[in-house]
Amino acid sequence: MNEHIFKINSAEGVMKVSLRYIMGGSGTGKTTQCINEIACRNNLEERIFYIVPEQFTLESEKNLLSKKNSLININILGFKHFAYYLISKMGTSGRAMLDDTGRAMLIKKIVLELKNKLEFYKNSVDKQGFIDNLDMTITELMQYSMSPEKISLLISGIGEGNLKNKLKDIYLIFSKYREYLSREYISGDGALDLLAEFIKGSVVEGSEVWIDGFKSFTPQEGRVIEQLLKYCRRVNIVFTINPPAAEYGKLSNFDEQYEVKKSINHITGLARENNIEIENIHYMSKNYKKYNEEIEFLKNNYFKYRFTPYDNNISNIKIYRANNLYQEIDKICCEIKGLVQYKGYRYKDIALIIGSDDYEIPLACALKKYDIPNFLDSRKSIVSHPVAEFITAAVDIIAYNWNNNDVFKLLKTGFTDISFERIYSLENYVRANGIDKYKWNKEWKYGFKSEEKGIDKPDKEYIEETRNMLFEILLPLKENYNQSRKAEVRDITESIFKVLENVSATEKIQSEVKNAEEKGDVVKASVNREIWNVITDVTEKMVSILGNEKVTLREYSKILKAGLNTATIGIAPPAQDYLIVGDMERTRLSDIKAMFVVGANDGNIPVRLTEKGIFTDDEKAVMEDNNVELALGIVQMTNNGRLGIYFNLIKATDYLCLSYPTGSIKGEGLKPSGIISKIQSLFPKLSEEIIIDTGSEKEILSGKSAAFDKLIQAVGNEEDSEFLKELYLYYKNDDEYGKKIRQIKNGIFSQIPQSYLDEKLIPNLWDRVLSRGSVSKLEKFTGCPFKFYMEYILRAREKEIYKLKNNDIGILSHRVMEEFSKYVTERGIDWNITNKEYTDAFVDTHISQFVSEMNTDIFESNRNSAILNKIKQAAKFALWANVEQIKASKFKPENFEISFGRRNSKIPAIEIEIDNGKILRLNGVIDRVDKMLKEDGSVYVKIVDYKSSGKKLDINKIYNGLQLQLALYMDTLVENMKVKPAGMFYFEVNEPKLIDKEKAEDSSENAMLKRMALNGMYDERLAEELNTAFIEKTKGRSKETVRIPRDISEKESEMLTDEKMDDLLKYSKLVVKNIGREIAKGNIEISPYKYGTEEDSCKFCPYGAVCDFENSSKEKLRSIGKSDKDLWEEIHKKVNEE
Repeated sequence: MNEHIFKINSAEGVMKVSLRYIMGGSGTGKTTQCINEIACRNNLEERIFYIVPEQFTLESEKNLLSKKNSLININILGFKHFAYYLISKMGTSGRAMLDDTGRAMLIKKIVLELKNKLEFYKNSVDKQGFIDNLDMTITELMQYSMSPEKISLLISGIGEGNLKNKLKDIYLIFSKYREYLSREYISGDGALDLLAEFIKGSVVEGSEVWIDGFKSFTPQEGRVIEQLLKYCRRVNIVFTINPPAAEYGKLSNFDEQYEVKKSINHITGLARENNIEIENIHYMSKNYKKYNEEIEFLKNNYFKYRFTPYDNNISNIKIYRANNLYQEIDKICCEIKGLVQYKGYRYKDIALIIGSDDYEIPLACALKKYDIPNFLDSRKSIVSHPVAEFITAAVDIIAYNWNNNDVFKLLKTGFTDISFERIYSLENYVRANGIDKYKWNKEWKYGFKSEEKGIDKPDKEYIEETRNMLFEILLPLKENYNQSRKAEVRDITESIFKVLENVSATEKIQSEVKNAEEKGDVVKASVNREIWNVITDVTEKMVSILGNEKVTLREYSKILKAGLNTATIGIAPPAQDYLIVGDMERTRLSDIKAMFVVGANDGNIPVRLTEKGIFTDDEKAVMEDNNVELALGIVQMTNNGRLGIYFNLIKATDYLCLSYPTGSIKGEGLKPSGIISKIQSLFPKLSEEIIIDTGSEKEILSGKSAAFDKLIQAVGNEEDSEFLKELYLYYKNDDEYGKKIRQIKNGIFSQIPQSYLDEKLIPNLWDRVLSRGSVSKLEKFTGCPFKFYMEYILRAREKEIYKLKNNDIGILSHRVMEEFSKYVTERGIDWNITNKEYTDAFVDTHISQFVSEMNTDIFESNRNSAILNKIKQAAKFALWANVEQIKASKFKPENFEISFGRRNSKIPAIEIEIDNGKILRLNGVIDRVDKMLKEDGSVYVKIVDYKSSGKKLDINKIYNGLQLQLALYMDTLVENMKVKPAGMFYFEVNEPKLIDKEKAEDSSENAMLKRMALNGMYDERLAEELNTAFIEKTKGRSKETVRIPRDISEKESEMLTDEKMDDLLKYSKLVVKNIGREIAKGNIEISPYKYGTEEDSCKFCPYGAVCDFENSSKEKLRSIGKSDKDLWEEIHKKVNEE
């Protein structure tokens, strides 16, 4: 090997400098060689630098301390911290150090400053991930020694298109960034440039350097290495490669070791350019790791294109296939536990690599269940920590004018002293009443409990008190800032910390640490212990970077979030024996006997690479053609990924297990990773084992919690064995699990459908529900007793959402009918002189008043205001149709909103005696009662009930107790007012077809009125008195013209004889009595009905998720369809039997 001599002057004279490569395959002891060499250096005046990847510094320190008692003259650093170390020694000329968090905030600040000048990215500034991509690109530009001048030259050298437009914006941002660096800051991505400058004449000059653990180097790192070669006594660089060489010939992009060989060629070139001596390569061929035969074969043949497959039986490499990740994780936990329990492994001998982030939470739960101590080797992001969420939400509440999502994000962090009961009550009120944005600071008038109505409405004082508690917390921000006002960053930050003081944030964090420590949750305790320091650090950096600058709260929020998104907390591994859990890229493993890889699916291992940063691979190729080189493309990164996988797979000396699920959490199909087929090609006799269940006795006993789960699962599957019986007795007599056994037994039996309530609950039920009940409640019971139980006994309610509902429309239309009728009657106006112009004028005059009295502002929005105009038109048509019906009838309105059984009612409640002296009392309101006096002095009444949707009176439903209202109301009038029944009808007050008059086939007035005809049942003898208006209609093929009633129907099902009317009223009371008996017995059976092909009581039922009837028993729906003839016969029979 040629030797090139380069000498530098030192205090002792001329010193020879040299480059030495330490090379060898994986497991040959290269790192151990470095550690041993460093440990042997006993001259404390000699400075030694050991440069390793940033995440490996702690482990390297531990390894050195195991060989040497003191590290006084030894510095173990990553390149970035090497730069920080030397800059701190040499001075920064007044410039502040800028870490990743500070850089992200500075970039966000620059982007906001330049927002109006950007063209290509003007709409991307606030998009999620844009700052991260931009940050990555700027780092890349710095690492590859790009300058604004080079970007400018590149812009002028390429044609028009997206790349040119991107570069123009990048030029503006990057120029501003470099300007800030030159004037005020030293950033991590720029520190390496200073490091290269500072090496000459620094404490590093004349030292010995070891560089270990790298596959490749960026141009920045390359320049540092060049300066180290020139000014250090010796530079030792470690590469994992076989065979070794100081220089490789022509390289292929598809070579798995392309980046390693490229780095070696580059460093060798630097040494030769600077006449640095290149020592003989220290080649380490002996493998110090004692692999078993199978893993040794894998190690030696993984990258070979031609190999002889392994022909022996395989026992130390396994592949598992599971249906899902939960099944997979369970099996792997059993395997790990088995190695420790039965094969003498310690947890620290085992590593578990996860294929994707989807595994983190399920795996953490499973490891806890199997009592496996573990350490997840990853940095914890703080952005979703409750403190970070509290701060960002507090700022956003003011910045974005009280958006509900921000408000409840803050409240639900748990950092306020407002109880969750209050928070949920406030949220329900706010969501139900359309409180959002500016309405938070207005008077709240609607949706509160009142004496007359609103049993389920909240108390106003309680809600207002909760709102004021929130206002008090946010007062430092609320009273000083708004959406548009600009303020100094320093002042806003001080206000935020005052808000944190208002909720005693530091005390709460300390309490969280203490609770976590008491529960043995080391990770949670560590995160909470560090979070305050990290939050303080982020905000201090923000003040340092932007302190006196004036920004809006929105701008402040965006910059703060940019900083928090990059801030992380490193968790130190525990000291005791633990399983290490990590991923293929970050985790550094050594002295591992067993390796488990879960989630070995295509796209996970290796990670499916996507183009990162601002520039695509194609754009980078164009830039490379113009002599601008940036970071690795996808091909090189893929090769690096494959190499990383290989190195991890061969970390274990004794046992390797890979597993993958065939289905994702979302139920999508998953394919195995290519490494599965690669390993199977090396080991033809290795077949996948399909995980069916972790049910062997050894597996069941893997952990106390896991065994308990398996026991419960076995009981649920009705399995039986002596082993399970013994296991059951063990847990039954255990203090902790005995209680769980009893709870689960109670739970199992409570899931058996219960048809009747406990007798002890029934008296309370009667007092609460039936001593002052309503007909509609009884109809609900008949529809499904369980629904009645949920709605009226448990009072379970769907969360009310602020939106325009049919009920709102119905209330308004109903009010129009009611008030017009009162208006006419009270003023003695003859119904016959009212016409459409008259009714229209009434609606125009009074609709606004009716809306204002509805206890809601639902119609104030622009959208609902437009809908109100349509409702107004519908109300006009409905009122006009109602008046025309009254004019065409000998029955005239006598009473409106006539109540019974209520306070100040003239008519008493409907009272029906049930068994054991119980009295069922029903109250209600009849919308309208029309009367007619006959010549013989008898008085007949007609009941009209206004409905906001089309409702048909149906004998099937009356018979089955689903439509009792009109019949019971009529019976009450007959009994208390000494009148005779003429008819009972529904009138639809909101008929949308009337609005679209021009779309109707026949838009004549009579045709429109016919569509608004009353629907119900009436005494056939009084048809002419009930309706005097007729319309002509063509009948059948004969085209014969016939006259038909306009306002009522001539259907046989609606026309009753005197006997049928009498039977119907009597029968309705019989049905009520039977319903009362069932309710009195506590019937809560899940028993929904179906009627015909379309209607069933499960449709739109909010309690379906509770009873699960649709999924389990849909075919058992109770059918109620019978012929009218049969029903009338049965009604008559039952009335006479009674």
